[in-house]
Amino acid sequence: MVKFFLNVFLVLGVFANLALAGEMSGVCNKVVDANTLIMNANGKEYTVTLAYIIAPEPGQKFGTQAKQFVEKLALNQNLRILPINAQSGTNITAEVYSPKKIDSINHLLAHNGFAWAANDGTERNPNELGFAFAKKYRLGVWSDPTLTPPIQKNRGNNTETFKSGAQAQRTKGPSGEERGEAAERKPTAGYQYTRKAQQKAINAEGAAHKTDMDDGR
Repeated sequence: MVKFFLNVFLVLGVFANLALAGEMSGVCNKVVDANTLIMNANGKEYTVTLAYIIAPEPGQKFGTQAKQFVEKLALNQNLRILPINAQSGTNITAEVYSPKKIDSINHLLAHNGFAWAANDGTERNPNELGFAFAKKYRLGVWSDPTLTPPIQKNRGNNTETFKSGAQAQRTKGPSGEERGEAAERKPTAGYQYTRKAQQKAINAEGAAHKTDMDDGR
């Protein structure tokens, strides 16, 4: 019974955050990199950082492909923006949806191997199955074990809390790949499942989202 109420509070907390943040929409004018979009909404220009992921930078392996992937989905499109928390000013961290796809651009980057998980391993990343699928089939950044997220690449292992782009906090912590594995090993209360069930979910992820690069997927 206690576990049931904890799960209810977790779900209510998610909806409360979404309500607080406020959904918005706008046209993407520029893709800075696979992690960062410039868009116009409500007569203002916003810088939108994709939440929950860290994509390779231009100049880094898979960086150009990741940026082009996002451009196909976002550039000159009217995007749906779901900030992950209350925002002030014109800098937003959000889940972003393109009219071309059902899933968020964040999830599609994870699924196709164009991003690492941006979390500290203590909270469930909503794109967890996408990361697991890409890792299983060694797609993109997961095909080269020598690759590291841009933040770790620039700062060594001094990244305790992975957040998108320049929002990373600089403290000591394990590597990005280790953090992705931790997120899979330690989902929060209400998301516990067996290895067999997790594998079934990953297989379902693959069946539902077959990789199709020519389609911007």
